[in-house]
Amino acid sequence: MIHMIDFDKKPLVLVVVGSPRKYGSSTKLVRDASKGIEDAGGRAEVLYLYDYDIGPYIGCVSDNVKYCKFPCVVNDDFNKIGEKS
Repeated sequence: MIHMIDFDKKPLVLVVVGSPRKYGSSTKLVRDASKGIEDAGGRAEVLYLYDYDIGPYIGCVSDNVKYCKFPCVVNDDFNKIGEKS
């Protein structure tokens, strides 16, 4: 199978913010980083982890993390985020 690359499409950069404070210093840095991405010809999508319900890793499939697969069988928002990458 041959994959054609669309060179006219701007690359998308997913910027992940882990801080619970949406209007704090981390967000200010993310705004600057996003502007830099756009100035360089890319697109930035900012994702705030605090907006999602993500449970802790519980090793539900196996005690060996190498066997953990996507999509995750745990019913939380991780799969929504994983689809963006």
